[in-house]
Amino acid sequence: MNVEKIFLDYTKSYVNDSSECKYKFDHSFRVRDIAMEIGKSVGMSDYDMRILNICGIFHDIGRFEQWKRYKTFVDAKFVSHCEIGYDVLKDSDILDDLDLNDEEKQIVLLVVLKHGLVVLDDDIPDYCKLFIKVIMDADKIDILNNTVSGDISLDIGDDEVSPLVYENMFDHKILDMKKKSTKADRLCVWLAFVYGMHFDYSYKYLKDERIMSKLIEVYKNKTSNVVTKKQYEQIENDINLYLGGKYVG
Repeated sequence: MNVEKIFLDYTKSYVNDSSECKYKFDHSFRVRDIAMEIGKSVGMSDYDMRILNICGIFHDIGRFEQWKRYKTFVDAKFVSHCEIGYDVLKDSDILDDLDLNDEEKQIVLLVVLKHGLVVLDDDIPDYCKLFIKVIMDADKIDILNNTVSGDISLDIGDDEVSPLVYENMFDHKILDMKKKSTKADRLCVWLAFVYGMHFDYSYKYLKDERIMSKLIEVYKNKTSNVVTKKQYEQIENDINLYLGGKYVG
């Protein structure tokens, strides 16, 4: 049985019951497709690409049970979707049905469990880290694309970016969701995704498609606070300089 059919069978009841789960279903395939492009860009072998395909489709498998149990995708409220997904795969026959050996299963399980981390654990094997990093980049790119398109919408209100988050943006570090204290901070958490990318493909995509500028433009038009508009403009300028240094092209 192929991975698409297995995923389809597992998610069918969730998707039929919930538009939120339908979105996560589509997201899983989009992330898989982006991940495959990243994998090709770094010269991953056909063998690795087969594993990456599975990792991409299953990376958010915990989201479906998370929604069924808690009616939220906010990990901090209850149990992380990464932990739920790890348990779903570990306690079922899904990976056995794909004829994966123990090493291959471990890669998929680690990707599902660890792809939501801000910083990867030191004890993760380097070979596994490659797969996790590819999925992390693909996941972030899809979220940014869907925020630009409006499929994901953030309520930024008329707040200003908090001093802590504003300062951290210029430190070029990915932001922990726990650091946000105003509605305007929410966009900065998404914008800071650019500082957590790992591959030239990702930097090139964000730069060539002007994803960050498009995203900032959307939300500059959603706030009437002139201070916030100026903050976003300054953040945009700094991000574009950062991208220019990361990918000359």
